[in-house]
Amino acid sequence: MSKYTGLTQEEAEKRLRIYGTNTIVEKKKSIFIATIVGELKNPIILLLIAAAFISYLLGEHAEAIAIGVVVILNVLFTLFQVYKADSAVSALKKLVLTNTLVIRDGQNQNIATSNLVPGDIVYLEAGSRVPADMRILETTYVQVNESILTGEAALIEKIVSDDATGLLYMGTMIVVGQVYAEVIKTGTSTEFGTIAEQMRSVDESETNLQKKLKKLTKFLGLIGLIGAGLVFCISFIQDKNLFESFLLTVSLAVAVVPEGLPAVMTAILSIGVGKMASRGVIMRRLDAIETLGDITVLATDKTGTLTQNKMSVVSVWNKNTHLKSLTEKDILTLSFLYNTSVRSVPTIEGKSEYIGDPTEIALREYFDTLEVSAHDIAKYEVIEETPFSSETRTKSVLIQKGDTQYVCINGAPEILLENAYNISAEKKIELEHELQKCASKGLRTIAFGVGHTKETVYIMGFVALQDPLRPGIYDAISDAKDMGIRTILITGDNPLTAESIAIEAGITTKEGTYLTGAMIELMSDEELIKELKKVTVFARISPSQKLRLVSLLQASGEMVAMTGDGVNDAPALKKADVGVAMGKSGTDVAKEAADAVVTDDNYVTLISGISEGRAIVRRIELATTFFVAGNIGEFLYVLIALVFGLPIISPLQILFINLITDAVPALALSFAPVKIYKQKQEKRFTGLLQIPEYIYIAVASTILAGSALGVTFVFRESSEVAITSAFVMLMVLQQIMLADIWLGMIEHVRELKKLIHTSILGAMSLTAVVILFIFNNRFFENLFNLTPIPLSATIYFLYAFIVYFAYICTRVENTA
Repeated sequence: MSKYTGLTQEEAEKRLRIYGTNTIVEKKKSIFIATIVGELKNPIILLLIAAAFISYLLGEHAEAIAIGVVVILNVLFTLFQVYKADSAVSALKKLVLTNTLVIRDGQNQNIATSNLVPGDIVYLEAGSRVPADMRILETTYVQVNESILTGEAALIEKIVSDDATGLLYMGTMIVVGQVYAEVIKTGTSTEFGTIAEQMRSVDESETNLQKKLKKLTKFLGLIGLIGAGLVFCISFIQDKNLFESFLLTVSLAVAVVPEGLPAVMTAILSIGVGKMASRGVIMRRLDAIETLGDITVLATDKTGTLTQNKMSVVSVWNKNTHLKSLTEKDILTLSFLYNTSVRSVPTIEGKSEYIGDPTEIALREYFDTLEVSAHDIAKYEVIEETPFSSETRTKSVLIQKGDTQYVCINGAPEILLENAYNISAEKKIELEHELQKCASKGLRTIAFGVGHTKETVYIMGFVALQDPLRPGIYDAISDAKDMGIRTILITGDNPLTAESIAIEAGITTKEGTYLTGAMIELMSDEELIKELKKVTVFARISPSQKLRLVSLLQASGEMVAMTGDGVNDAPALKKADVGVAMGKSGTDVAKEAADAVVTDDNYVTLISGISEGRAIVRRIELATTFFVAGNIGEFLYVLIALVFGLPIISPLQILFINLITDAVPALALSFAPVKIYKQKQEKRFTGLLQIPEYIYIAVASTILAGSALGVTFVFRESSEVAITSAFVMLMVLQQIMLADIWLGMIEHVRELKKLIHTSILGAMSLTAVVILFIFNNRFFENLFNLTPIPLSATIYFLYAFIVYFAYICTRVENTA
């Protein structure tokens, strides 16, 4: 138990009411105003507003009002989706709120960082972000990164002092050491609060998906403008008046641009990201969703990701033959005394548990079984501590007992073996044999040594710890293989331990095929790239070597996702195409360097998240395919009908198709299941879509345009009948196209029970109801200039359905 008592819970709650929460209040952005302004800048919307205005001036009041209503509906639809996306992002922010270890009522407690108040006593260690402005109370050695405030990356050593060297500032990072500190300022009163306004002024950049969509929309818009210019010239030459030529131009421009696609894509993203969060994968950057779906190599850590991160000591090997003044209990007490885990506040049932690093917790729990009394511990005084370093892979503490000082070192056995003082060859062989036996069983080993100085340390023995695999790991790695993802294990642990775990998990099937950090140091980049194609286990790897491995994997053409939790993982997480931090064990440094956070530290959860990420991208691809195929079909119909002097549906009818019978049904794709879990992710040919989607667009748009032109040609003598028939043909065929595209979303298209999904059927049923409604309402019949369709038209509708159905059957046969 800590020597500090901290605030009482009652006093802390009182101060929380006085000082408020420990948060930087965000200035609410006017996203709705920005969305409206953005929509009004859209060239198509401006064109429609101009069409409505001219229609009104020419006395076409009903059409002008109708076009105005469509513009308003489009803006409202977009606003609704922006609101949903903003709500989803806000919900995700709540999921990544951090906790801080404080002392209240003399007990260690993990509380929400936002509930810290001035006067709280906080414990921080390497990897923690400083949650408030604080004054250091106790530390042996601590270094802090204050670059977020100063812009300087150099580490700053802090000490117990009354000046700035004894202060910790909100937002800075503990990089080395541990510290007890008292909160002096919270929230907007902190130094970080003074620069919050500058941070708010930075606009968020567009995601890759948004950029690709904008690029596609601009391309289609360019085609529409060029086509519209041609249409205007042809129409005007054919002795039509200026207004009619203008309306035809608007028709073509509206036909080619998928107005509803941005809103639908926003819906798919917001819903999909929510699903990923519910599965335990929180995306810190939306554009990383697409990259996550494209990864080919997943570089994972062992402890906590593949294993349960529930360490337990299973054996202690102690063969002390030196320092005769120390008993076995003394040796074990010295070995376990320097431990950073702390006991939490007791629950209602009176139970408490240790908080901290799982290895430290396991050692502390074992130490508790040794029946070492408080009197035994009081014999020793800690003089100096050297925290664990990933470079040295050891930690040490200088302890004094009476007039005698002892140096105790814990760490990697091979490091202690190499530096141990006066160890005999026979004893070294014996110790190495015992270590190999443990490693071959997948056990983690930590050696401990004691001496009077660092230069005269004797190895006293080692502890073997067990950390079992997580349930479902083997199946998850198998699923990753089915998705074209190769899993490689990169760890700082013993190679035999790593290999044993890798074999049990299914990462590798061969023994002796690992590489160690020492081995890869001797390899050139070219040699290592060759080995990376076949080796899946890398052990005793340093942080710089992790970075090198990720860089070379990328250089060889791989898309790399990297998991990590420590401060030393941050460079590799940043370098990877997708950095994935651990939500439970991960340090703040790792989380901020990562693109995604796995809330339960589980490899199985990550694979589930990758599957959902691929589903999000696939839904966007399919929604884009649906919109573009329909709009290109409308574009071809209008252009060809004009060239051959056939009747053409009005701009209002095209808008109705695009925004009502296209956009609303397409939203169903946001909810429909996508079964691509066991398909390899193909590289996209260009932009959002792949080559098969372009082929589909070409065929489907041709069938759509050809069918509409067919009925228009047959009933050309009556323009009202021809236009009504073409209007209905386009609406109905696009619903068939929606069902056809969803066929491509399911895994086994021959399983008819999977064809039934409420979102798709609901959307198609709603569209059918809308079509029937406008054909049985005099106002809409007059607005759209509709007329009853002759019975003979059903033959042509049936023919179009047969042609499309034949195409569907061809696709089913090729994908079944």
